[in-house]
Amino acid sequence: MTDLRDFARRAVERAVPKIDQSAIFLGLLPSENMAEHANLVIEFGLAVLLDKPIYLLVPDDLRLPSNLTRLAHGVERYRGPDDIEAATARLLRRAHREREDRG
Repeated sequence: MTDLRDFARRAVERAVPKIDQSAIFLGLLPSENMAEHANLVIEFGLAVLLDKPIYLLVPDDLRLPSNLTRLAHGVERYRGPDDIEAATARLLRRAHREREDRG
């Protein structure tokens, strides 16, 4: 259990300053089980706690949990590794427009 606590503490210490200084949180979801990616789960939780708008890049074949969909300000699907860059650009344009609209 100590190893898990140490891992979580280090992950939080590394992630908090980065997420806190960011205007948005952009999460790239893996095509496999998200629960197996502890860093990602910790970062999502921190983004929620730090009240950051959450934008998600999601593989086409991944079913998003409804709670995660409700939290997201935007979701962009990608068709595979070759499409991630274009999907990221689309999602960032959307996030930028929404920030401008909010003033």
